[in-house]
Amino acid sequence: MKKYIIFSFFILVSVAEMMAQCSMCKANAKTASEGGSNIGKGLNAGIEYMLVVPYIAAAVVGVLWYINYRKKQAQQNAQ
Repeated sequence: MKKYIIFSFFILVSVAEMMAQCSMCKANAKTASEGGSNIGKGLNAGIEYMLVVPYIAAAVVGVLWYINYRKKQAQQNAQ
């Protein structure tokens, strides 16, 4: 189980640059990058952060629920 968690973490961390922007954000990032600014990279990082955090939170809740479920099953089997 620990190997799967570590593998999943590295998959999430090693994601290459994503082009996940709305058209308005994309237009602003494009004009800024043509002017020599790095705003587009910041926008991509923010969008990736907003995308990944809910999935991580759901995974943590799921793992905690599963661990709790297994403990209850072990206690019931011990009785």
